[in-house]
Amino acid sequence: MLPAPPPDVHAIALAVYHEARGEPLQCQLLVASVVVNRMEARNKSAHGVVAEPGQFSWYGKKRKVKDSKSYKQSVAVAKKALANPEISNYQYFHKGRHGGFRCGNQVFFVKPKR
Repeated sequence: MLPAPPPDVHAIALAVYHEARGEPLQCQLLVASVVVNRMEARNKSAHGVVAEPGQFSWYGKKRKVKDSKSYKQSVAVAKKALANPEISNYQYFHKGRHGGFRCGNQVFFVKPKR
């Protein structure tokens, strides 16, 4: 069994796992960078960011990690995003086809869509 990653890495990895598992690596990195950018902008931990009400639909639903290979990749993506905060300036994303920059099934943007 692998040791548990640090709390910020784990929280970002869970966001990547639940939001972008199966997406291209670039899209997974963008999801992770959204969490990192919000951490900086809001002066919060990664857990504080993903736990914000209404921000991540999977949070609080006791969803388990069932695919250990995908989770391990999500951990690597989280570490890369934390080490390279300049990956993007995006602070929001959603699944869809319209809006900002599209990557896989996600659309990324800097300001909240109104």
